[in-house]
Amino acid sequence: LTEAQVTVLERKKHDDQVSGEIETEHPGYLGSQDTFYVGTLKGVRRIYQQTFVYTDLESLQRDLDEWVMYYNEQRTHQ
Repeated sequence: LTEAQVTVLERKKHDDQVSGEIETEHPGYLGSQDTFYVGTLKGVRRIYQQTFVYTDLESLQRDLDEWVMYYNEQRTHQ
């Protein structure tokens, strides 16, 4: 590999680590984590970013508390 190619690969490895990418030899190894993050955290972030902008901390906290209660007590736990 050339020096430029090595530099690009090192930069990509660093970027992957910073963004939370995890390499594994077995693609299905992180399946449960993927299900949680994709189905829950990314979904909630996407919905709230598209539908509402909070102007005060109290309403944000109230909605977050409601969501945590739903997530912990009402949703179906698989």
